[in-house]
Amino acid sequence: MLLEIFTFLKLIFIEKAVNIDNLVFKLHYRITALLLFIFSVLVTARQYFGDPIDCLVQGVPEKVMDSYCWISSTFTVRYLPHQQIGVHMVQPGVKSYIEGEDTVKYHTYYQWVCFVLFFQAVLFYTPHYLWKNWEGGKIKELVEDLKTPFSKEKNIKQRKKIIINYFKNSKGQHNVYIYHFLLCELLNLCNVFAQIYLLDVFLDGGFINYGYHLLGGYDDSATMNLDPMASLFPKVTKCTFKKFGPSGTLQKFDGLCILPVNILNEKIYIILWFWFYILAVVTSLWLLFELIVLASSKLRFSLLKARAKIVNTNTVNSILKKFKIGDWFLLYQISKNMEILTLKSFLEELKRKLNNGKPK
Repeated sequence: MLLEIFTFLKLIFIEKAVNIDNLVFKLHYRITALLLFIFSVLVTARQYFGDPIDCLVQGVPEKVMDSYCWISSTFTVRYLPHQQIGVHMVQPGVKSYIEGEDTVKYHTYYQWVCFVLFFQAVLFYTPHYLWKNWEGGKIKELVEDLKTPFSKEKNIKQRKKIIINYFKNSKGQHNVYIYHFLLCELLNLCNVFAQIYLLDVFLDGGFINYGYHLLGGYDDSATMNLDPMASLFPKVTKCTFKKFGPSGTLQKFDGLCILPVNILNEKIYIILWFWFYILAVVTSLWLLFELIVLASSKLRFSLLKARAKIVNTNTVNSILKKFKIGDWFLLYQISKNMEILTLKSFLEELKRKLNNGKPK
């Protein structure tokens, strides 16, 4: 298990020798996957190496009650706004009730939080894994030794010649390359929205509006309106243990359970709420920008020229006139992994090669 964990961390943390994506893509498979993994470890440590639940009841051994309530889940009782803490109830949702008449809400999620968080981390890494396999190491193979200005001149010349010949022989054949990349970015976007929805299902409808309710505040007065955190992640709940007595009569033991683990859970999920929504907006805007780039030759020129600032405008224009969208994207990816002076000489040589050696 430890080997798998360290392997996953290595995939996330170690800086790759070449850049095959962009900053927004990295927000998904590095920042978000890392955040979820850390949260998973924290919750696991709290649940399995601490004391996640303490239940108080007379007539049942403490360890038995704790294990039973953790496995079977605890619950809270619906109450009216006018009911006050200390008068009608011990804590919000912790009061006497009539089975079959009062509405109760069962809290079954907390046993699964650590697993769900780890599974989410894997899902956020998956689009990058797909892109890395579809990309097939093309960029690394082409730009090897060109990212640093200290490479040997002989190696640089040889590598530039390989890339130029590659572009000349495969010009117009890279549209699938960019379509795979866009598909992975679309998967990133779909994954964020899907996870917001699935977390809402997992938390019994409490996640989508969690942050809104928290930002709206609540009235902690005698007529108690429940704190959104306490509603979704109660620290005090109820648990009923049933067993048969010596005479065969069914006995019920109504216990009060304290859930220290929810102190951590409520903080984790408010962070995830804000981060997921920010990530969804940023990814949506970025994907829209990339679609505009695909539709605008002027914008594609501007992006490449921004990478090759010291390159003559006519050189960049001459190259792009002969390139399709997929060729431009591959060239743009290469430009992100090439030292500026090397990029200048490479583009000038590429222009001459595409013009059959004539300096147009």
